[in-house]
Amino acid sequence: MDGTAIKQITDNAAAIELAQRVNETFSPVAAMPEHFKVVDLEQYEEFRTGFRARFVTHLIHSFVSYHGNPTATISPVFVDPERATAKVIFDLGSSSEPGHCRNTAELALKKTAAFVAFESLFSRSDIDQRKLAEWLEDWREYISAVGSDGSYIDVKQTINTVRKVTIEGVRKSDSSEENFSSSRSTLESITARSEAGELPSVLIFRAEPFHGLSTRDFRFRISIRTGGEKVSFGAFRIQEGVDSEEIGNDFCEILKEKLPPETNIVIGTIDTK
Repeated sequence: MDGTAIKQITDNAAAIELAQRVNETFSPVAAMPEHFKVVDLEQYEEFRTGFRARFVTHLIHSFVSYHGNPTATISPVFVDPERATAKVIFDLGSSSEPGHCRNTAELALKKTAAFVAFESLFSRSDIDQRKLAEWLEDWREYISAVGSDGSYIDVKQTINTVRKVTIEGVRKSDSSEENFSSSRSTLESITARSEAGELPSVLIFRAEPFHGLSTRDFRFRISIRTGGEKVSFGAFRIQEGVDSEEIGNDFCEILKEKLPPETNIVIGTIDTK
């Protein structure tokens, strides 16, 4: 008996033992010779073996409409309020009968142009005087200004105030002479003033943050910086964290309102890999 025959007998014995062990597992596996190849014949069939697709949109009404299409089943909608995203896996299945998770729909809300412009105001620590005035001019239809006494100020007046801010330096020297000592001190103060009046206490930017969400007020302040030779400003949002929470809650409430009543909305994300 040559070496090839001995190897064949050994391989057959090992294959029989392996097949017995495979049958004892809980997964659908099989022991196949190394040179075997599995070929998917689905492409030659008239129809797919199962519906699978990935639908992506930034519009709530499109997501809701697709969620109710005939190929869909009532599946949980996983919502991330912080990122304003939602995802549904139509063939998720259950823990006892898990699906292949190949039929999904995803919603990722898109920020409005106005809200993007609003957020851009806070992307730098120092804002040039001219650029701030131009920004206020460009978006003045979205802006309201409130004075220190709580009354509303004309936005045009606020823009004019920003344009006419100047920095003044005042230098004051004091000296004293006594019998046994003398002292001198110099005090330099820098003040910023505007011929057009005082800056508003609070500014309100009213806009829709994401397409499909409710319009809301975003409050912020501007202050004059006197550290340099040129006039510059700082912009600061008021209660930004509260705004983010309320936007997330609004997103969830709108989805609950528009999706079928039996839809289970789950706060969080899911990874099916």
